[in-house]
Amino acid sequence: MTEWAELRKPIEAQDPREVGAALRGLDAAGRKALVDPLVAYERVARRGTGLWRRMPASAVAGTS
Repeated sequence: MTEWAELRKPIEAQDPREVGAALRGLDAAGRKALVDPLVAYERVARRGTGLWRRMPASAVAGTS
């Protein structure tokens, strides 16, 4: 399973602690590899329903 698949689970579960745990084991290159899928995910989440405001776990991922 990819790092993105592993990170997406706690984001969708709205679990910032698990997002942090998923990111802790990654080196800089691993975190950088998550930028594009995270940005794409955020763009979809921001459209329409306001889902983004209810997703603090995504914010944790974006700042890590």
